[in-house]
Amino acid sequence: MVSGLREGFTPRRVAWLGLVIALALLSKTTCLALIPVAIVAVTLGSRAERAIDWRRALLGLLIIAAIITSVWGWWAIRNVVLYGDPLATAAFEEVFSKDRATPQYFYSNPQATFSPPMYAQLVARVTLLSLWGVFGQACEYMPPLYYALGKLLAAFALLGLLARLLRGWQSRTAIDAQSVRIWVVLGLMLGVVLAMFTAFNASFFQAQARYLFPANAALAAVFVAGLSGLAAGRWRPLPVWTGVAILAIMTVWVLDAWFTLSFLPFESF
Repeated sequence: MVSGLREGFTPRRVAWLGLVIALALLSKTTCLALIPVAIVAVTLGSRAERAIDWRRALLGLLIIAAIITSVWGWWAIRNVVLYGDPLATAAFEEVFSKDRATPQYFYSNPQATFSPPMYAQLVARVTLLSLWGVFGQACEYMPPLYYALGKLLAAFALLGLLARLLRGWQSRTAIDAQSVRIWVVLGLMLGVVLAMFTAFNASFFQAQARYLFPANAALAAVFVAGLSGLAAGRWRPLPVWTGVAILAIMTVWVLDAWFTLSFLPFESF
């Protein structure tokens, strides 16, 4: 999508985009988030001079729809035949509800007495920990120092974004239209995935960062933009290499933990 926004959405590029989305849908339903983002990306990327070429945009979207239908459509038909709907949602919820906690469990538990804001905070906190790594049956946590490194990395990225915005405001530098379109698409990707994640956790307690995987590209772009925002002045390489060093330490640490945990027996969930 970003390549299309930068270089134009040719028929060949939209065909590849449709194929990638179709294959993603065959692998995981959460990749439905790619469809509205692709619609916006192709529309914004179909420009003639300063205006959107709606005919070109429509042609690109029709190509994508045709490829998704031909590659993923048979699976949707199979789900309708077996489960009554193309995403097998009802069957999934029936099976999933047998052994998964719901928000009502936290609201009605006399030992917890959660309110909706408390439940939302719990989901956010556990998901952030899961973003850096939770193992076993989503119950084996790393030591506190490991997560502290992750929070430090996130703080670096946030400070970098603020520094970038401050420098842009002070210099009155205008952001070029192409960059704006790219960040709109990346922001939409993150927003759609977060909305789907929030809706899912409104039905089941599933505070796991793996449900955010479709937004990994957007999260990576924000992270890199943040670190590069700190790279200014005499010591400009320092924050970038500090971030790389922290990631390297966390990677070695988590690989060692994974290797150790792989030999420990776990009871069934």
